[in-house]
Amino acid sequence: MLKETARKFLYPAALTLKADKIISSLSKRKMMILMYHGVTEKSYTSITPRHLTATDFKKHLSYLKKNFNIVPLQQLFELHKDNATPKKHTIAITFDDGFVNNLNTALPILESYQIPATFFISAICVDDEHYILWSDLIAIIRAKTPENYLELNGYKFQKKGAYDLYNTELNVSGFDYIKNLPPADRDTLLEKMAVTYDIKKLIRDIPAECYKLLNKEELKRLAASKYVDIGSHGYSHLNLANIPIATAENELKTSKQKLESVINKEVTGIAYPDGNYNDVVKAASLRLGYKNLLAVNYLSPADVADKSILPRQGISNTTTYEANMLLLNSAFDKVGF
Repeated sequence: MLKETARKFLYPAALTLKADKIISSLSKRKMMILMYHGVTEKSYTSITPRHLTATDFKKHLSYLKKNFNIVPLQQLFELHKDNATPKKHTIAITFDDGFVNNLNTALPILESYQIPATFFISAICVDDEHYILWSDLIAIIRAKTPENYLELNGYKFQKKGAYDLYNTELNVSGFDYIKNLPPADRDTLLEKMAVTYDIKKLIRDIPAECYKLLNKEELKRLAASKYVDIGSHGYSHLNLANIPIATAENELKTSKQKLESVINKEVTGIAYPDGNYNDVVKAASLRLGYKNLLAVNYLSPADVADKSILPRQGISNTTTYEANMLLLNSAFDKVGF
């Protein structure tokens, strides 16, 4: 009740009274990176929290263009490496995963506002255009099955809140349980669930814009825009710090090679899936030719002094425009630089 009241009355009033300007003016940090995932024509928050509507995205870009300098991600890294401090707050926009809606819905809006963005692609889409990312597979099954639980490897994970699953015996959420499985075990589980819950039937009534990844030709078209830079989001969305380094290196190397073969451009950026990395993964990334590394939150105190890696501010797709803009301005102190 309190949250809804704030969204309906408090946040709009605060934005009208320019509280956002006051908040951002208090931060000495002038640069920040924003993280989106998808932009869809309709709202799919009954299924997944990963996509913003086109209507709200236009509001975001209008606000961002008015209040910040928006530059390509590469330029932001260069400013950071040069220890520059822009007079005006400066941001870069990124997208993770590589949904087809990035091309069909987000890109036309970005181009209409003449705003650059970097898209980090899960390169498995190059090999399998029907692949559904594991988190979307689970979200669809969770939303479309009538039972109040999902069964994962014999454990019942109860539906919790709007999107989560939880097992009290293991004391772990369903998403964390899957993230921490060995890669082969994860894929075996997902294949079994796709069959058990008949994912092909479940997606018949779900528009592809909320789960489909880009295919090769669509990736080429996205990369062809002068407002777009393409980066890696790994190959199959594994948490790279949770797996053997040889497997992580293969994910990094394969993703880079696959993407470069399609877009005919060098891929120098990597956004770690689920923001998961460690020093060994960072070193492997740099050795394999990545130059700009993206976290969500820093995972080591030493990262603050490492010019090759930067954090990002995630944009919520389940709150209001006003709340997002206020949160964004307050985030300069947390993930700004």
